[in-house]
Amino acid sequence: MSLTAKKVLVTGGGSGYGKGIASVLKNCGAEVWITGRNEEKLQRTAAEIGVNFRRADAASPAEWDSVTTSSAPAKMTLCSPTMEPPRMAWMPISSLALF
Repeated sequence: MSLTAKKVLVTGGGSGYGKGIASVLKNCGAEVWITGRNEEKLQRTAAEIGVNFRRADAASPAEWDSVTTSSAPAKMTLCSPTMEPPRMAWMPISSLALF
């Protein structure tokens, strides 16, 4: 599958499932942004798999709004399987949530 020229935002992308999903999407050609609460993990993962990152807590409306504004227009938002979807994440952008 080619995702060339698509922008994808992955919550919880610093480790675990989120990191794996971000890596696969990057290998499919997407411009990937990862978010999470631990900036050190995000920095390490971003350098390791070649993606962009932004420290943010998806449970915080102000932080989430900041992320969706800075990474817009994302074509997909992928939520870590261990969390609730971010507050109305799919409203301002076309998105896909995986659980």
